[in-house]
Amino acid sequence: MLTKKLLPKLFSLLRITFITLLLLTACTTGTDTPTQDDESTGVGGSDSLYLTSSSTTIQSDDTQSAEIMATVLDNFVPQEGVEVIFSTNGGVISTATGTTDVNGKATTILTSGPAASNDVVTVTATSLGLTNTVPVQITGNIITLTTAQTNIAVGDNPTLSVSVQNAIPLGIPNATVTFSILSGANIISLSTSQAITDVTGKSSVRLTSVASGNAIIQASCMGATTTLNMVIAAPSNVFEITSPDTDSYSLPTSPAGSLPITVNAPNQTNVTFTTTLGSWLGATSPGNTIDVPVVDGTASATLSSLAAGTATIEVRDSTNPSIIDSMNAVFSAPPADAGFIALQASATNVSVTTSGATKNTITLIATVTTGLPENNVVGGAVVNFTMDNAPGGGEYISPASAVTNDYGVATSTFYSGELSSSGSDGVKISAVVDKTTIGNNVNIIIGGVAGSISIGRANKISKNGESTLYTQMITVQATDAGGSPMANQVVSLSLWPKSYLLGYAWAWNTTGGTCGSWTGCYKYVPWPMATMYNKNTSYNYYIPNEDLNNNLILDTGEDAIPNLDNLLTPHNSTAGSVPATVTTDETGTASFEHTFLMQYALWVEVKLKATIVVAGTETQATQSWVLPAEEGDVNNCDLYNSPFGYYPQECPPQCNDGQDNDGDGLIDYGIGIDNDDGCANINDNTE
Repeated sequence: MLTKKLLPKLFSLLRITFITLLLLTACTTGTDTPTQDDESTGVGGSDSLYLTSSSTTIQSDDTQSAEIMATVLDNFVPQEGVEVIFSTNGGVISTATGTTDVNGKATTILTSGPAASNDVVTVTATSLGLTNTVPVQITGNIITLTTAQTNIAVGDNPTLSVSVQNAIPLGIPNATVTFSILSGANIISLSTSQAITDVTGKSSVRLTSVASGNAIIQASCMGATTTLNMVIAAPSNVFEITSPDTDSYSLPTSPAGSLPITVNAPNQTNVTFTTTLGSWLGATSPGNTIDVPVVDGTASATLSSLAAGTATIEVRDSTNPSIIDSMNAVFSAPPADAGFIALQASATNVSVTTSGATKNTITLIATVTTGLPENNVVGGAVVNFTMDNAPGGGEYISPASAVTNDYGVATSTFYSGELSSSGSDGVKISAVVDKTTIGNNVNIIIGGVAGSISIGRANKISKNGESTLYTQMITVQATDAGGSPMANQVVSLSLWPKSYLLGYAWAWNTTGGTCGSWTGCYKYVPWPMATMYNKNTSYNYYIPNEDLNNNLILDTGEDAIPNLDNLLTPHNSTAGSVPATVTTDETGTASFEHTFLMQYALWVEVKLKATIVVAGTETQATQSWVLPAEEGDVNNCDLYNSPFGYYPQECPPQCNDGQDNDGDGLIDYGIGIDNDDGCANINDNTE
């Protein structure tokens, strides 16, 4: 029962509950905010489209991703099979269309893409007439703007260097850098307002100063921005290195080279000197940094080094490090300290130079050092170049001598002539430090004449549609004496039937037995070879080509046993055909087809010769083989008996059966070894 005392408390409780419900209804914000239809549409209800991202940021190097998930609900019930369209104003999405699953969800993947700028991109999802968006930040690109000297004199035009990198960080090539002057446009100017980065992501702009004052330069690229403050003053008021008066200086290491550095510091009380090599006189350990007080507007420090190399020297205002100047100093050992020389060639093979053509060259690089243990580079040393075992075709070295630079390097050039080098070592090139015995050498092969040519056959053959012709691919390879491929070389080819065979295309029963034990077609082989497989494997049953001088003319004595038919056997076309010439490609190889008639397969032994002639020198290779047959034709008994003849009886005659029929230790007619003198010819059936 409500009392007057309880009524105010009840009204207060109801009021709080109502306000809470209002707040709960109003506080749905952010990426989870759904869009809703006022009326039932699509799948039939008060539809809602939610859009979320698994990450708020991704890197600009295309290595990170964000999963964008759209959720379609109808009165808070997931809707399956609903199409969702995704789009973005930046980056790359994996798919533009998705279909919701049983949970009402469809997804796409957002990545930065290969060339993304720092930016906030918006991914949009549309479904059932509803739209929602989610933002994702692409970040990570970095731009830097530097110069060797931030305080310059009026009239100076220093170079400002810019570097653009992605999040890895790697330089971004072919990117457009925009330069602008934020302040001081009346005292400085820039050589360009835009520049394109090189393959390393670097570029530059030149600054020209016309009056004293302060200036701020801005560089922007790929959504990244940086600034550089510059101070322009009269020469006497500029913080800078005044001695030495060059940006790079060379000096010896032995004895310890010393380099005084003087800085004009009109508005400073202390100057900090730093170096990447050597140490400052009077500095405490480690010695690469020293603070020097300014006296009468200048500060000085002395750098020395026993080690060779390039020192980057920076001087800064000790209280304002942004005020800076820098230079390089190169330390190298003097010529008297030379103890070792290394000679390298830009290549060890060079082609011959044909008459009238531009010379083919190789760069010779000699590096002189003191040797161990210091192994410092030696500058200013004279290196003499010579050559031995030259072919005398007009090859030469120029210059004959060279002086090492600050890094101990001297270079010359070898020019090839019209003749190739001989042997596998080629021409010996030597480099010797002047007036010493300190030397080294390399060998250079002048190519042009094939060191070798080889022939390779495919392990498969093909057959034409009429089953009359076989084709086998063959490749020739030519290399010079150094093993380098010989390109664009014409290879001459010739093919010859070396020998032939008589007999039946029958098979020998693998279970053994006498001649009468022939059974079916187990394996197709010329039958005189059948006994060879089972008995005399070293015996030669092939009959040499009767055309002994290969002139295609039947000369006296060339029509030999066993046929005596007044014809040359076999005629040259039985070997098949190959192209007359082929030309090698950049790998030194050339491939071609060998075609031959099926009826000669297994009955003719052929010989292929490949020849290259360069600069009057001929190189050739030969290879012999029995014309092959396709495995299927062998297994199906589809081949021919020998087109040159075969024995009329089922069994081979005793003088060609590979057996010692009369027990005298001699075998068959005298074509091979251990021949039986009782045989008149291969058809003789009595040994």
